[in-house]
Amino acid sequence: MSAPAARRRRSLEEARPSYSADGLFKAQVIEEFFREHLIHTDGEVAFKPVVLEDFQRDNVILPIFADLDARGHRRVQQALISGPRDFSKSELGAFIVLACMFLEPKYKGQYYVVARDKEQARTVFEKAVTMVLHDGDLRRSCLVLNDRIVVKETKARFMVLPGDAKSVQGRHADVCVIDEYHVHRNDGIYNAMFSGMIGNWSSGGLLIVLSTAGPERKGPLWELIPVLKKDPHAYVYWCGADDEDDPHDPKVWRAANPMPWVSIAALRQAHNKLPLWEFERYHLNRFPTSKGALRAFRSQDWRACLSLPVFDEYLPCFIGVDAAAKRDTSAVVLDQRGADGYHNVLTWVYRCDEQTGQMDFDAIEQLLRDLDRDYYVEQILCDPHFMVRTMVMLSGEGLPIIDLPQNDAYMIPVADNLHELIRKHLIRAGKTTRAGGTGPDELTEAVLNAGVHDKAPRGWRITKVHDTEKIDACIALGMAARAAEQQAADSGQAFVIAG
Repeated sequence: MSAPAARRRRSLEEARPSYSADGLFKAQVIEEFFREHLIHTDGEVAFKPVVLEDFQRDNVILPIFADLDARGHRRVQQALISGPRDFSKSELGAFIVLACMFLEPKYKGQYYVVARDKEQARTVFEKAVTMVLHDGDLRRSCLVLNDRIVVKETKARFMVLPGDAKSVQGRHADVCVIDEYHVHRNDGIYNAMFSGMIGNWSSGGLLIVLSTAGPERKGPLWELIPVLKKDPHAYVYWCGADDEDDPHDPKVWRAANPMPWVSIAALRQAHNKLPLWEFERYHLNRFPTSKGALRAFRSQDWRACLSLPVFDEYLPCFIGVDAAAKRDTSAVVLDQRGADGYHNVLTWVYRCDEQTGQMDFDAIEQLLRDLDRDYYVEQILCDPHFMVRTMVMLSGEGLPIIDLPQNDAYMIPVADNLHELIRKHLIRAGKTTRAGGTGPDELTEAVLNAGVHDKAPRGWRITKVHDTEKIDACIALGMAARAAEQQAADSGQAFVIAG
């Protein structure tokens, strides 16, 4: 939402002439409440009155509040409002809950915003407190406590709850907004709030779900969409690109982002930087398309990384090792970041014995000794899960073994770093004459097999798209490249990681 601007805005009657006069009046009262009593709390518009954009009023406020049945009651009991990043969904949800609490008063009414976690809940609550305290009428009408806002006259309370089962059980909301539904692992929170509202539907109960598109075409958000579309008492507004729209077309970007505070320049920057699946999801508000969109790296970008590596005997090298004990592959990748910023790469892939199913760790250990002898090896990065014996032995021999468990805290930055290097074609992984190296083919297979495991809101990490596909060499490359780039960042020379 933006601050008041000198522009022509359509009247309510021009926007939706099909609504009744009573419905338009109710929607207008909501809009005037926003403007007269509420403020923005962030960015350049902080502490300025809330003036709705046309697309917000036409697609959110009017369909929810102006659509009345024959008795004059609000038809919509549930709404799903979905838009791309920077759509101001959370702020809009808080505006609606506060408006309902004051304009549709109920004795001891319960008004909730359910946030994704305690930190987000506190953030949303503090925004609501700022709005109430900033307006004289609201401030005099309320008691602002540590975890709730209470209306003195009606004893109604406004609370922000973290999205966990313990917090939402036993709540009987009159109005509830569930924020960031795309991060929910299941429909437990939605079901708990819906169940608690059953007795309030006839008296104006309202449940609103806010979300950006999810990482896959499954899960609670994906399953909720068709359910609400069939419900005569529900409304769905999905602001985003259609499946047939070209994700590289700026006209599509603009149509999916009607917010005037999001510029085409900013969208172009996001398009150039982010993986396509991530740009689709966050900035086009489209579930990643099923055909190849969950692959982490574009084939054309990786093919541009298959030039010959060039090594400098005086520069440090980093080795990533991703190992498996049985019936899988293990990979060793050596990465040397040149003075020009390019990562020069060698790869070895080992397969388990076909008869025994066992991995030949003796061969891997000998390779690491040879590489440490022939190159200036700064670090050998290993996940200890299958390599404890190897790591203890080689560390005792003086090799620079680094124990790095493959947890989210480590592997999310690994994925981001590798994506940037491949996108910018800063890797040289073509054929070499190094004895024993498997060449680019197996590394190419692993990179192009790599998929996306969404870990929102923290980021994403590399995973298998299919269980039968091997990605060990891609993981090993990511580990080695991250360490090499991190060392450059520490010296102020990195192109990918800010120093």
